Amino acid sequence: MNEPCFRLTHAFAGTEGHPHFHFRAEYWFESTPTCTPRKSAFDADATRLQQTAAFHLDGKTLTLQDANGHEITSLNRIVPSGIEYRWWAITGYRRNGTIVRLLNTDGLKPDIAFFGGGIVGTPGAGSFEGSYSLDANLKVSATMLCAGGCMGDIVERTQPQTDAIFQALKKDLTPKADGPGRFTLSDLGGQAQIELTEIRSLP
Repeated sequence: MNEPCFRLTHAFAGTEGHPHFHFRAEYWFESTPTCTPRKSAFDADATRLQQTAAFHLDGKTLTLQDANGHEITSLNRIVPSGIEYRWWAITGYRRNGTIVRLLNTDGLKPDIAFFGGGIVGTPGAGSFEGSYSLDANLKVSATMLCAGGCMGDIVERTQPQTDAIFQALKKDLTPKADGPGRFTLSDLGGQAQIELTEIRSLP
């Protein structure tokens, strides 16, 4: 069976009994053998979740209920593991044969998140999104999005950084923990390509 070509994301806030949701649809229309657009399936999920009138949190399980107290769905909290389900600052990247390290004062703050096969982030100007697979090695496919920061001197100042980060991400990478909240992504030859420092776990 083909996979749907959309990802449903939502933001959740509120106090017990008074939740509030925001929804954003992300439709993927690439023509691939495993991808079939199903807008009706997304609309049905969004409609169902918008009927939420109350919720109950029991340990790591969040149960959503409608106005009559009937369960709509239950969600289990995802526990971050390895590089997944955490937001990372890219604090170092390989460029011209050496690792360039970024400090908070640089003002060009690239970041990346890996979650359930999808990635989002910024190389320092604009943003990118894509997919990844993680078995023995990390394989990333990402596309640059230019809305809100890819024009004029912003992209010109950061183009070498942007290009270098994308070149590093295109390689087969081996993630290795360097301590709490730190990872290095190395190529198959063991040469460090990307250094990551955890910003926060994803909610």
